[in-house]
Amino acid sequence: MLQIVRVDTLLAPVPNPPVIVGIGLNYWGHINATHLPAPKTPSVFSKWKHSYNHPNQPILIPPKSSKPDYEGELAVVFGKDCKDVTEDEALSCIAGYTVCHDVSARCYQSDKEQGCPGNGGQFSFSKGFDGHGPLGPALVPQRELGDASGLVLQTRVNGALRQNVTTSELIYGVKK
Repeated sequence: MLQIVRVDTLLAPVPNPPVIVGIGLNYWGHINATHLPAPKTPSVFSKWKHSYNHPNQPILIPPKSSKPDYEGELAVVFGKDCKDVTEDEALSCIAGYTVCHDVSARCYQSDKEQGCPGNGGQFSFSKGFDGHGPLGPALVPQRELGDASGLVLQTRVNGALRQNVTTSELIYGVKK
């Protein structure tokens, strides 16, 4: 017998991870828009465990954050340890994919803006505030999406389109 159940709150498809690791400046469109050079190696940053959030939950912007920024990101969920593997072996470590809303307090990232507290350009601090990393709500198995290239990723803030990219624009794709 079919039972219909009302879902009141969508939760993230991954239990509270101890850390969320991100790769900064990884889309060609973002590189071109910021007029920054492409990184020679992946620019790694961390979003701390308290930045974890569920989808559609409030995101509190710090009072001095005059430049909040919102980016949708492809989130890769590891299903097992992935250390010292080749690109050909990399996909075997991935359980699936979801989305991450990578919220940044840009004012805490730059020392150049007047009235900004800044921190010398450190990504982890400006991206690690409480609730600044909602995940989900769905987890799609890796076997369904392969290396996840060619996916459309759009971000809207209060209905306004802020980002429209594809994962084919990644400088460092999932296998890398």
